[in-house]
Amino acid sequence: MRRLFVAHVSAIILLLAFSIGSSTATARSANRWPAAFERSFLVNCNATSGGLVAACRCELRWLERRYTYRQITKIYLRDQRRVVRILRRAALACKR
Repeated sequence: MRRLFVAHVSAIILLLAFSIGSSTATARSANRWPAAFERSFLVNCNATSGGLVAACRCELRWLERRYTYRQITKIYLRDQRRVVRILRRAALACKR
């Protein structure tokens, strides 16, 4: 389980790293992240979680309720360990 979580977190961190330069102009209402990032998040999450689609959707919604896309990318740039902690909280919240 721990190895699976580490792989999942690594994939999400890489996704953030590659998307830092993308525009937030495509973001939809409230805290919805850009559609391309949402799709990438779900694809990477599904691949690293062994296809736990519902859990991946839950994690994405949990993150979007708490952080804007701009906030999460700023956190990533300043403190990648904090991103890991945030992703861990999202995963734990969605297990309940």
